[in-house]
Amino acid sequence: MTPTILIVDDDPAQRRLLEATIGRFGYRPRPVGSGEEAVRLLMPGRERVDAVLLDLTMPGLSGIDVLNQVRPIRPHLPILVFTAHGGIDVAVQAMRAGATDFMVKPVSADRLQIAIRQALRPGVADDLDGVAPRRGRPMPVTDILGDSRAIRAVLGLVARAANSTIPILIEGESGVGKELIARAIHARSDRTHGPLVTVNCGAIPENLVETILFGHEKGAFTGASERHIGKFQEASGGTLFLDEIGELRPDLQVKLLRALQAGEIDPVGSKQPVPIDIRLISATNRNLWDLVQTGQFRDDLYYRLNVFPIYVPPLRDRRDDILVLARHFIQRFEAAEGKRIRGLTEAAERLLTTYHWPGNVRQLENAIFRAVVLSDGDILDVEHFPQVQQAAYRANGFGDTALPGDYGAGPPVYAVPGGQPPLAPTPGGLAYPQAVGQMAGGQMAGGRPMLVAAGGGQPAPMMPQGFAQAPTPAPMPPVQLAPAGMRPRDDEAEAPIRAFDEAGHIRPLEEIEADIIRMALRQYRGRVSEMARRLGIGRSTLYRKLRDLGLDGTD
Repeated sequence: MTPTILIVDDDPAQRRLLEATIGRFGYRPRPVGSGEEAVRLLMPGRERVDAVLLDLTMPGLSGIDVLNQVRPIRPHLPILVFTAHGGIDVAVQAMRAGATDFMVKPVSADRLQIAIRQALRPGVADDLDGVAPRRGRPMPVTDILGDSRAIRAVLGLVARAANSTIPILIEGESGVGKELIARAIHARSDRTHGPLVTVNCGAIPENLVETILFGHEKGAFTGASERHIGKFQEASGGTLFLDEIGELRPDLQVKLLRALQAGEIDPVGSKQPVPIDIRLISATNRNLWDLVQTGQFRDDLYYRLNVFPIYVPPLRDRRDDILVLARHFIQRFEAAEGKRIRGLTEAAERLLTTYHWPGNVRQLENAIFRAVVLSDGDILDVEHFPQVQQAAYRANGFGDTALPGDYGAGPPVYAVPGGQPPLAPTPGGLAYPQAVGQMAGGQMAGGRPMLVAAGGGQPAPMMPQGFAQAPTPAPMPPVQLAPAGMRPRDDEAEAPIRAFDEAGHIRPLEEIEADIIRMALRQYRGRVSEMARRLGIGRSTLYRKLRDLGLDGTD
């Protein structure tokens, strides 16, 4: 059953924003506008609620008042509090009242998703009572989806890492699933019956980082009326996962290094060090060695963390996994939305597997969720992925180009500057059509445009694989026509821009770019402002490229 998240906030705009965000995460949001309404709804026998997002500052019953009234009757309910007025004293007061987590507005989507996921994990209910946590079923490595060679190599490292106790550094872009890898390692290790504590170092307010990680003693600072145990002590006997480790302040890097070397920490205000027993896994989406070189990260800490590195490749480098993941997300979101989705059309599968996914698995997950919401039928088609369509189309061109209605239903096309229709790939190079619905010679093939090979020959119909058939040799090269209203004079007719060299290999991107800049220089008579606008780049960038090519433009 889909978890229900109760949203308690007196600000209507904030409620709507949180409602939309919670829905994107795959949960069922239940917004209310006051503390009184929240208390009534949380009474026994009312609606089912799995977790609460609670604003501390509200008229009437404040967040603290809600906590004080709800905790005695719902001691196991995860309650995550947030406020725009964050401070150590406020955080301590909220945690004393029974809050599961504390966040300062504005809360990033990543921080919120991690907090909710942690709150809903098995064992949190018992953690709130201070007894030994219940352990859910350990997550096997096979729960990490993927069939590609790249992900299988990662899973092999996961299995080896689980059998050791050395520190592990997980590297990879945002959204590739670094936390999932950390959970798999913990589940396979001999510490699986201990806690897995996750900390996002980049999401904690700067003034709370030290006390959250290392804890503090009673009276250590103003407002510290109780002793607070930090995440290192919470993870004792288990695993501590430090995500975005590259965001850690230099002074805290020193304390972390001491904790790893000596096996003990110094809570704020403590007179004696406290021993710890943890397995450390850290993760980063940045190049830590580059940070070491620039002095932003300690080299001795880097060597301590980077004992067993695991690199998780981006989704674009493991395209065999895209459809496996897409089908998994469809099954998950169709249940949440109460729909029945049989799968993807062939065109939609082609669109998903050819897109480069800069946001990786997280972006794919959000795209599938949006598609399921948009769908009125039982199958997802290209039209249900408008943002992916537009992003893929722009990625193949040089700026904002109107998206054709059948994009994704056929082979890829490539935009050219100057507002011209898209370039189409051929074995010998790229050619552009005369006008919408026509190619050179006005010929069509089965309703699809026909292509002209750069090396000469008859038009060749587009094939499903995205390439053209080999052109039939002809004694005269075809005439390449620019779009209507944009044609050069007869003495300036442009040859097609070649994508392949004489050996049949793709030409370097730098050479193709240079040819396009030269074409634009002739087309717009050296007017740099117009060239820059049509090419979709800044004038200073264009001036630099012209200078590098030994060309000159005027304005």
